[in-house]
Amino acid sequence: HCELKKWVQLDHLHQMEGQQRNTDVSGTQHNNNASRRQCPKGEEYVTHIYPKQLLSHQKRKNTNKNKNVKIIHIATPTNCIPTSTISSLQSFTEHYYNNPNPQIIIAIYIHSQETIDAFLYHRVWNVFPEVKEGLLCGMAKVRFVVKKVLNGLFKSSVGDDMEASSKEKQQQLRKDNIANEIATLTKRDIWRYLILWEFGGTVIDLEVLQSLIVVTSESADTDDKTTSPLINVARQWFASEWFGSISSSNNNNEDDGDAIITMIEKDEKQRVPLTGVMTASPNHPLLYFCAKWALKSMMGDNYLVWGESPEFRAFNTMGRNTDVATLQEGLKHVIGKDWGIQSKQIGNANKCDVDKTKSVRFLNGNDIFPKSLASPMQDMMSIVKKHVDDKSELPDDDAIIKSFQGMEASMEKEHKEDKTYVSKPDPIIFSCVEYRLQAYTNNLVQ
Repeated sequence: HCELKKWVQLDHLHQMEGQQRNTDVSGTQHNNNASRRQCPKGEEYVTHIYPKQLLSHQKRKNTNKNKNVKIIHIATPTNCIPTSTISSLQSFTEHYYNNPNPQIIIAIYIHSQETIDAFLYHRVWNVFPEVKEGLLCGMAKVRFVVKKVLNGLFKSSVGDDMEASSKEKQQQLRKDNIANEIATLTKRDIWRYLILWEFGGTVIDLEVLQSLIVVTSESADTDDKTTSPLINVARQWFASEWFGSISSSNNNNEDDGDAIITMIEKDEKQRVPLTGVMTASPNHPLLYFCAKWALKSMMGDNYLVWGESPEFRAFNTMGRNTDVATLQEGLKHVIGKDWGIQSKQIGNANKCDVDKTKSVRFLNGNDIFPKSLASPMQDMMSIVKKHVDDKSELPDDDAIIKSFQGMEASMEKEHKEDKTYVSKPDPIIFSCVEYRLQAYTNNLVQ
């Protein structure tokens, strides 16, 4: 765990910058720069959570030799986490540490946007050498398309020259902020597969975790005072015998080869895999195909060819191309085109075609998670709504969703039908190839 801990604390990077870090008595890692660890009221700065019994390094070293160690990665914007969430997670780790049948050590690591960036941009990627270039072009492509979508949703301001100019500037800033935040979601999509590829465990977005806590709080057995709501639901999820995370000494445990995907019903006809929570052992083939496909889709230059290239779009009918579509493509590669049928067999081990020692299992998330998580557009919708103060300016949800789903198809159609394209520059066309060239020649840092 030392290698993983390094990437959530960033000691090695901060030391290069001449910065030092310290550890308080609770074991929480802090930076000496007060601004970095200053949190709003009701939140605390944290980089990792272990059972309190294992705060000392020596105790962890001695205990880990004979215990199952389960890793949970939480993706969050900052290291400031609500105190109530930390308390639930602390109780969660201690419950399984104190349970002798079997005793499990839960190690939780908090990955802020800063640590996600460091992991993606500073790590040497031998298996995925295209990571940095894919992110460079992919995030620029997402920002470009999002701004096109927003230009269609929000019309230019009207009024006298000064008033219109001021509103136009505010609107442009709003569009930039929305585009940047949605591009950051794309980065997180790719990070999920890479962090599991390297370290294994379970990755869960903070908002998904908090929805889990809320849901279980509403359904928890109020007569059971010894367990937290999170522990109640974790009995059928995190602590399942095929958790998929890695034991410190493998002990020939076949279940360590699993990837676990949670399915949830979007409607009566469609079930979708949740990307905001996934479990897998390190180097699982599902992670490999998902990461490769996501990076390929980000680097692909869909607008340099005439006609439609949906695999290289930034968005599709399910949301970001790096989100649900990527996981579906990965499942198709490792267990076959009929993976959707296999996903209905809850708990069964579906052997991977490319490696029979690895498997994929499916969980039913309908009784665990709120149904809203089955709509992959929701995280982008919430970003758009957050930045619009005057709700009368906000189009209805269907209009926003359709704009994201159809903008690139419309652009490709216009491109294809433009008979003068060869003889004139087209301002609606975004070229990944040209952008990468410009970025390198201008020495841009993304």
